Amino acid sequence: MKASRLLVLLALGGCEQSLPPPAPTTAAPPTPAKPADEPHGMGTLRQPAPQPALPHATYAVAGFPLNTPPLAEGNDRELVEQHCSVCHATTYITMQPPLSREAWQATVNKMLQAYGARISDDVASRVVNYLAAHYAPDTRVETPRNVGSDVGPAVFTRECRMCHQEGGTGLAGVFPPLKGHAPLLLASPERRAHLIDVVLHGLSGEIQVQGQRYVGAMPSMSRLSDEEIAAVLNHVTRAWGNDALLAAGVTPIRPDEVGARRGSGQTAELNHVRRASLGL
Repeated sequence: MKASRLLVLLALGGCEQSLPPPAPTTAAPPTPAKPADEPHGMGTLRQPAPQPALPHATYAVAGFPLNTPPLAEGNDRELVEQHCSVCHATTYITMQPPLSREAWQATVNKMLQAYGARISDDVASRVVNYLAAHYAPDTRVETPRNVGSDVGPAVFTRECRMCHQEGGTGLAGVFPPLKGHAPLLLASPERRAHLIDVVLHGLSGEIQVQGQRYVGAMPSMSRLSDEEIAAVLNHVTRAWGNDALLAAGVTPIRPDEVGARRGSGQTAELNHVRRASLGL
């Protein structure tokens, strides 16, 4: 009897010892410490979360030619190039309408507060002073350009091709084509004025062109001269076979027509509303 109990105890002890050892516990990796802010660091660029692709949208990929006109000569130009071009090309300064000192100050503040640019108050003040001295409505001076028969294609290549593409074909879903569409914008005096307004004041909102949906934005090109705008509009309404689509009796857009529309009071949003009223 005692021998049987001993055998049972040994068996139980052996079973206990034969159990597999417990799995090792893996400690959670330590949370990395948040790096301390560095006074001369680049900061953090906060980007919006990516959005899912729209189910019926059409997307395309194409070359994006770089064109960066030089900044105006002046005090602290090098300072602006040094600090602003770290995150974006100085084209953002040269290829938009001139802004007031207050608007430039607000823009620089946004770069500091929303995008984490790390520059001192003194540098920020000098950047604003330069921008207000050379890119405000009453201080901006455009470099004179020769306006000849080739200025239309030259302006298109320099200002328009990056979005509307070589050959005026546009980018599907984003930038509408000019080929086959631009002549329709000269079919009536109202459409003609609207075409000029779009170039001067921009266009924002979804549009339909040749049965396709486009969701993009046309920036104001009011910094161009009246002669340049007239020349490039005459180019895009006649290039790529568009001349064959023009209504009889349509005359080229004149620089004085452009000048007359500068004070029209239109905006990118109003141009979108007007486009619909014109049946476009």
